[in-house]
Amino acid sequence: AIRAYLATAEELQLPEEIGAAYNYLGYCFTAMEDLPNALAWSRKAMETRRSVGDGIDLANAYIGLGNILDEMGQHDSAFHYMQRSLALHRTLDRPDNHAAAYFSTIETLRHLGWSDSVDVFLARVAVLVGQLDRPRSNMHYFNLLGQRELELGHSTLAIAHLLQADTLAVAIEDHR
Repeated sequence: AIRAYLATAEELQLPEEIGAAYNYLGYCFTAMEDLPNALAWSRKAMETRRSVGDGIDLANAYIGLGNILDEMGQHDSAFHYMQRSLALHRTLDRPDNHAAAYFSTIETLRHLGWSDSVDVFLARVAVLVGQLDRPRSNMHYFNLLGQRELELGHSTLAIAHLLQADTLAVAIEDHR
């Protein structure tokens, strides 16, 4: 269905829709754990979105590409694209997407072992999460906060935050 969508977008010469189709294909290949194809489609999405201009779709293309690179173990490159996404998000009024970009970035920072940066980014996303007051955002935040507290040896706080994340996950039926 997405390939048909892409064919129609190409036929009609709609760059925004072409970029969206590339992005969707990247997500599909990621879900199928075919990371080389996911990377290729996500790069095409980013390049196409760049030619259209800044906006939420480009910010999402950057974070999608960053997530794939992170999955492939290319954490430095992933962080580069995540920073680009966060820079765009600061100019947009899409706090849900902004918070999601922070969550992905924090995961990459953890993979890189940059503990001080993890703390800084957790503090930044806490502000957004407080403004959103959405169960999914709170769940991700408490999960990442609990993991960081475990790393710091604060097991009582960590367990409390991880249990909060688990309670929210069960409530919204997010079993990841």
